[in-house]
Amino acid sequence: MAKPDLQAVYTKPDDGTPYRLKGKLGLAPVLLDLEAHNDDTAAGNAGIPIGGLYRTASVVKVRVA
Repeated sequence: MAKPDLQAVYTKPDDGTPYRLKGKLGLAPVLLDLEAHNDDTAAGNAGIPIGGLYRTASVVKVRVA
């Protein structure tokens, strides 16, 4: 039986592009491309799904509402 692929993958909400997260710095390219929004409402209006990542200034946030 083949081993499952356990490497974490992040999918950009805006275009569905998958990124493979490699090591501690694997998130850097994903975080640099996050859209900036003031709050969950603005992120939702811009198409960020619930559970999607966005940022406010240099703070990374998860849309929950």
